[in-house]
Amino acid sequence: MKKFLTFQFPFILWMICILGLSSIPSFPTFKALLSLDKVGHIVMFLILTWLAWRAFHFQDRVEWLRRHALLSGFLFAGFYGGATEIYQMALPNRTADIYDVVANIVGAGIFFVWRVYRRRSAGQASGS
Repeated sequence: MKKFLTFQFPFILWMICILGLSSIPSFPTFKALLSLDKVGHIVMFLILTWLAWRAFHFQDRVEWLRRHALLSGFLFAGFYGGATEIYQMALPNRTADIYDVVANIVGAGIFFVWRVYRRRSAGQASGS
């Protein structure tokens, strides 16, 4: 139970928070490729990917998911980012925005690239 509360519960809670924020009616805003809104999406999905990686890596039920936790976390965050935008299409006063999807994937990608870089750097340091 402690492992679940430490690794899986924060991931689930963050997904619920993202869904909750996606459900709040919004006012028309300026659509730009890079705005404070897009930076928020990048940060939220960077965190989601980190939490997904931790949840997948520190679980004992699915070996493949544990071994491929980083890729799975990236793919899950990208899918979830797209799904939340599709969900918003069904809500009043909300619209889907392809730039939000891009920002979500960028956030997930930043974490993915950072972890790959760290893993390779650690491998080179121990191999020298």
